[in-house]
Amino acid sequence: ARGPEYVRTVAECYKEAIRSYLDGTFTDEKIAAWDERLKTVFNRGFWDGYYLGQRLGEWTKNYGSAATERKIYVGKGIRYFSNIGVAEFLVEAAELNVGDKLLITG
Repeated sequence: ARGPEYVRTVAECYKEAIRSYLDGTFTDEKIAAWDERLKTVFNRGFWDGYYLGQRLGEWTKNYGSAATERKIYVGKGIRYFSNIGVAEFLVEAAELNVGDKLLITG
């Protein structure tokens, strides 16, 4: 199963690529930008082997994840105050630092 951040990133990139192709704005620069975004969630890189006649096992030489970002459990949401859009979290397992990227799921 894939995490929600994987599904969102892949769906957004593919949707943008299809729109770009259809409206004639598909460029190498856009491809490079999509590749960078996809690298944050793909765990073993990219593979175009089906189109190039390669067998399944040849698509990566890397063992494990090669994603450029890692998910680390930090804590859990305790309360959400919908009238002011504020949430309270209990930090349980890791430190947070200024500039850290947070992913909230659930």
